[in-house]
Amino acid sequence: MERFLKDQVNEIRSGALKNLHIFLAEVKPENRLAFIKYLEYKDGQTEGQYEWRMKLVLAQNLGKFATLFDS
Repeated sequence: MERFLKDQVNEIRSGALKNLHIFLAEVKPENRLAFIKYLEYKDGQTEGQYEWRMKLVLAQNLGKFATLFDS
Protein backbone atom coordinates (compact mmCIF):
# COMPACT_ATOMS: atom_id res chain seq x y z
CA MET A 1 0.00 0.00 0.00
CA GLU A 2 2.82 2.35 0.83
CA ARG A 3 4.23 1.88 -2.66
CA PHE A 4 0.91 2.92 -4.19
CA LEU A 5 0.63 5.95 -1.90
CA LYS A 6 4.10 7.09 -3.03
CA ASP A 7 3.56 6.43 -6.74
CA GLN A 8 4.36 9.21 -9.21
CA VAL A 9 1.04 8.76 -11.06
CA ASN A 10 -1.71 10.82 -9.44
CA GLU A 11 -4.45 8.35 -10.35
CA ILE A 12 -2.65 5.53 -8.54
CA ARG A 13 -2.02 7.64 -5.43
CA SER A 14 -5.61 8.84 -5.49
CA GLY A 15 -6.97 5.29 -5.79
CA ALA A 16 -4.79 4.13 -2.92
CA LEU A 17 -5.92 7.03 -0.75
CA LYS A 18 -9.59 6.36 -1.59
CA ASN A 19 -9.23 2.80 -0.34
CA LEU A 20 -6.78 3.35 2.48
CA HIS A 21 -9.51 3.11 5.13
CA ILE A 22 -10.38 -0.41 3.91
CA PHE A 23 -6.74 -1.44 4.08
CA LEU A 24 -6.22 0.11 7.52
CA ALA A 25 -9.26 -1.70 8.91
CA GLU A 26 -7.30 -4.93 8.36
CA VAL A 27 -4.02 -3.64 9.81
CA LYS A 28 -3.27 -4.06 13.51
CA PRO A 29 -4.04 -0.82 15.38
CA GLU A 30 -0.44 -0.40 16.52
CA ASN A 31 0.72 -0.46 12.87
CA ARG A 32 -1.82 2.07 11.56
CA LEU A 33 0.10 5.09 12.78
CA ALA A 34 2.76 4.48 10.14
CA PHE A 35 0.18 5.49 7.52
CA ILE A 36 -1.06 8.69 9.14
CA LYS A 37 1.55 10.70 7.24
CA TYR A 38 -0.45 10.04 4.06
CA LEU A 39 -3.53 11.65 5.59
CA GLU A 40 -2.03 15.02 6.31
CA TYR A 41 -1.33 18.03 4.17
CA LYS A 42 1.65 20.09 5.22
CA ASP A 43 1.92 23.78 4.37
CA GLY A 44 5.41 23.25 2.99
CA GLN A 45 4.22 20.86 0.29
CA THR A 46 4.04 22.24 -3.19
CA GLU A 47 0.94 21.90 -5.34
CA GLY A 48 2.70 19.24 -7.40
CA GLN A 49 3.35 17.13 -4.32
CA TYR A 50 -0.22 17.29 -3.02
CA GLU A 51 -2.42 18.67 -5.75
CA TRP A 52 -6.10 19.56 -5.40
CA ARG A 53 -7.44 16.17 -6.49
CA MET A 54 -5.61 14.47 -3.66
CA LYS A 55 -6.94 17.07 -1.23
CA LEU A 56 -10.47 16.37 -2.47
CA VAL A 57 -10.09 12.60 -2.09
CA LEU A 58 -8.72 13.08 1.40
CA ALA A 59 -11.56 15.44 2.37
CA GLN A 60 -14.21 13.07 1.01
CA ASN A 61 -12.80 10.12 2.94
CA LEU A 62 -11.60 11.78 6.14
CA GLY A 63 -14.60 10.64 8.16
CA LYS A 64 -13.86 7.02 7.31
CA PHE A 65 -10.48 7.32 9.03
CA ALA A 66 -11.86 8.81 12.25
CA THR A 67 -12.95 5.51 13.78
CA LEU A 68 -9.72 3.78 12.78
CA PHE A 69 -7.52 6.19 14.74
CA ASP A 70 -9.92 6.73 17.64
CA SER A 71 -8.12 5.56 20.75
